[in-house]
This record gives sequence, structure tokens and C-alpha cells, in this order.
Amino acid sequence: MKRTNQGRAMFYSRDSLGLHEMTPGEYVRWAQGKAKDLGLTFEGTPERIEKMIRTGRSVDGDIFFDYGVSGNVLTREGLNAMVEQALDDPSVSHIFIPRRDRLARPDNPLDGVRLEDVLRVAGITLVFMDKTCPPHHKGRRRNPADLIMAMLDYDRSGQDRRDLAQKIIY
Repeated sequence: MKRTNQGRAMFYSRDSLGLHEMTPGEYVRWAQGKAKDLGLTFEGTPERIEKMIRTGRSVDGDIFFDYGVSGNVLTREGLNAMVEQALDDPSVSHIFIPRRDRLARPDNPLDGVRLEDVLRVAGITLVFMDKTCPPHHKGRRRNPADLIMAMLDYDRSGQDRRDLAQKIIY
């Protein structure tokens, strides 16, 4: 299957506590602007994600969102649907994710790196607010610095999850 380099963009995020009604719309607004800058097709809107939150839906067109789901849970309705659709649709070239901790806060940081790897090996570019991770090309070695940074980001996000849990307990 030949994947296009400049095609359709998708958006994924999650909110574990379900308390940030304003933030998801702003994230989608960021994705809209980024898609426009990159010349990609993206049909997500802040209004759509707000409706998803109100109705409890995880998928609406180009938007995939898990609301009220912890980041260490790596099997989620929106995430699973996004990965499946991204891998099956060769027109998907980019996925916008606000930050790595919105994708996952895994107990094992390697799980976050593996999740990214599944998408990047398939030829998909991951666009975060602070970095862009291009596809991995078959037969080329991974950049060790990128792997280390990803590992550190997912380790930190997992630690943040544990710290938040401790704060809630106290």
C-alpha cells in the first residue's frame, strides 16, 4: 500500500479526568492551523470535539478523542479506532497530537515509543505542538537521540501520572 506524503490529517487526544472542556477545542484549533500550513486535508473543528464530549463519543470524522480515560490504559476506544483507521487508509499522512502525554502516559515508557513506532513505520508523520516526528523508512536505522528523547518524554509523563495520583490521595 502506497501512502501519500501530503494527504489527510487526523487528530488524537485524551483527557483522563474529563475536567478540561475548553482545552480540547483549543487543541483542535491548533490542528486546523497546522493542517492549513502543511497543505493537508483536515475536517476537525472545535465544535465537533465539544459535541463529542457532550455526547460521549470517541470518534467523529478526523477527530479521535478519549475523554475520562487514563493515559496508562493503552486500549481505548478513540485510540484504537485512530490507529486502525490510520493504518488502513493510505490517504492519512499526518496525525496531530498536542503532546506525547496526550497520546499515552504508560507505566512502561517503551509502550509509548512502540505505539509511535507502529504509526511511523506505516509512513505516517506525527505532529506534536513541540516537535514533528517523520515516518520511519524501511531499512534505515532510527536516530538514537530521537529514541532517547521519546523514551524520556514517556517516562516523564508516566511519572507525572503517578504524581497526580498522589496529590489526589492527599
